[in-house]
Amino acid sequence: MWNIEGHDDAIALLNTSLERGNLAHSYLFVGSKGIGKRSVAVALAQAVNCLENSKPCGSCRSCVRVSSGLHADLRIVTKRNTVIGIEEVSDLLHDLNLQPYEGKYRVVIFDEINHTSHDSFNALLKVLEEPPKHVLFVLLTSNLNLVPETIQSRCQTIFFHPVSNNMLLKKLREAGVENETAQEIIRIAHGRIREALEIASDPTILESRYEKLQSLMALRNQSLATRIAFAEQMAKDFSQNRDLVLSDLALWIEGWRFLLLSAAGISRETIGRGIPEKALNYQLSDILGFLEKLMSTTAALHQNVNPRLALESLLMAIPQEKQ
Repeated sequence: MWNIEGHDDAIALLNTSLERGNLAHSYLFVGSKGIGKRSVAVALAQAVNCLENSKPCGSCRSCVRVSSGLHADLRIVTKRNTVIGIEEVSDLLHDLNLQPYEGKYRVVIFDEINHTSHDSFNALLKVLEEPPKHVLFVLLTSNLNLVPETIQSRCQTIFFHPVSNNMLLKKLREAGVENETAQEIIRIAHGRIREALEIASDPTILESRYEKLQSLMALRNQSLATRIAFAEQMAKDFSQNRDLVLSDLALWIEGWRFLLLSAAGISRETIGRGIPEKALNYQLSDILGFLEKLMSTTAALHQNVNPRLALESLLMAIPQEKQ
């Protein structure tokens, strides 16, 4: 059985295709990070190579080896440094010409396919156009716009949606999380079970996240020179660790969203921690304008823009409080 909660539609579609013997040769799973795409992809790899009648059973030798990452016919491809490079993809595709070693299918999971280089996409496209019958591709992405349409058109796309707050609360209670902490985690997990459980597993994550958010929100009080210096450092960090900077921007967006909710009259207890302690003299238009700037900068950084220029423009655009 599919031991996964919260993605009933996706699992029902895959299970029906499996039972009817008409699985697609390649799937594209779309949804935010931590929402459960990879868990379903691994369960699908178990299902196609399961040794029992009820697939995936989760307990046969094949299912256990898949879940532990030891199955010879399962490859999970992740980025090295900033991208999934052509060398790794070329070596992988060459190996796919071989027949499965211990199962029925060779399963290849590309985690965050949107980080694939242009040359790697082209190499992958050639295989997707004429895929080997014994190979199943599962491509995962949190940003569909960064996946070429030529790749999308050769995959069956399945969208993954956030799970309900009740589902998150159930999972957190099962993990032994107290109600007050659980509610705080739910506010920031945005329907992502893996994200919620990762936060719950390490008590320092919430506190370090809060401290980081406070430092980002405090930039509004800094001089222009300080903000420009901060932008330059972010640009340097971006060249070494894109995900870290993008994560900071996502957190910053959340902070200004908190401000928007506060300005609309929603209580701090409902919003949670993150907004500055003192009341802010911002107009709604200022908050909305900077939120749009944060989101457009994040989108631009996913493309081939100059990160220093984009981040300097962002830091210069922080609105001033009304006196």
